[in-house]
Amino acid sequence: MHISDARTESSNKVNQQSHRAPARGTRLSSDWLPSDADRQFAIENGLKPDTVVDAFRDYWIAVSGNNAVKCDWSATAELVQT
Repeated sequence: MHISDARTESSNKVNQQSHRAPARGTRLSSDWLPSDADRQFAIENGLKPDTVVDAFRDYWIAVSGNNAVKCDWSATAELVQT
């Protein structure tokens, strides 16, 4: 294999990796609980985590269709709380 062939092969591998499909989202599980960081974020924004967790979980479990699928539930919780 020539050096130029190795470079082309390496370049093709990089291009294949950059074109991977994005991570697939999931629905919120019925036993979801916020992480410590999620709870701290809520407190810092004047919310009581114990008060909003059940409403958040119930809402997202009840939502149907594509809107109910998220890749990052912590980020979704932050958006809802701000």
